[in-house]
Amino acid sequence: MSKRSSSSSGCRAGSSSRSSVRGWRSGFTSRRSSDMRRLLRIGLVLCLAVLGSAPVFAQQDDAATATATAVLDRLDAGDFEGATSGFNAQMKAALGPDRLQGVQQKMEAAGPVLSREAPRISQRDGYTVVVVRIRRELAALDATVAIDHEGKIAGLHFVPASGGPQ
Repeated sequence: MSKRSSSSSGCRAGSSSRSSVRGWRSGFTSRRSSDMRRLLRIGLVLCLAVLGSAPVFAQQDDAATATATAVLDRLDAGDFEGATSGFNAQMKAALGPDRLQGVQQKMEAAGPVLSREAPRISQRDGYTVVVVRIRRELAALDATVAIDHEGKIAGLHFVPASGGPQ
């Protein structure tokens, strides 16, 4: 009798542990697939958020391009008061109309403007940065215009163009 009860209890123990292993596996698989579904949902929401924000970035880029183009147009026209109207407070303090006129005169030493290339836009340190290559008769210059979150010009810089054909 003791053999039977030990073998039958051994059998029960084995079957019991097998079912608990199966339960553990199915619980693990269920938890894992639940986690995967949750990750897929999160990924889908993030993708939709990024795609949904693309038009906002495009609008910001368009506004920044318009601001940069306007300041360059005003400089070329000699409207230095108008060019500074889009500056933020720090830029107005650092680069008033008189100083801006001096900068423009130095650039005009490279000859008249022949053309401008399409603006290159990037985001840096919370600013939208627009770089426009200006081709003058004797040299090419890169005009860099930094636009702050309020749409004001926070930086304006001109350097000789580097890289690529001049």
